[in-house]
Amino acid sequence: MYQQIEQVSNNLKQIDIFHEKYHSHGRKIERIISVFLPALNMAKVWKNFQTFIKVERLGFRGEKYYEETIFYITSITEG
Repeated sequence: MYQQIEQVSNNLKQIDIFHEKYHSHGRKIERIISVFLPALNMAKVWKNFQTFIKVERLGFRGEKYYEETIFYITSITEG
């Protein structure tokens, strides 16, 4: 399931996006939150699977660069 979600998020346009940059506790952080509709075969696997969310965080903790991507499956409909 993870690979399917990752593939959809890399190949399809999101239905909504939120982007923020901030500095906190010596960290420079950028967060990109994207909302996608699942592929038809994915929606059949989980009951009430309406959208999924991709959260990308990247930035610096002191001098060290990091990247993190997390996915969430939701029953929230678009709109």
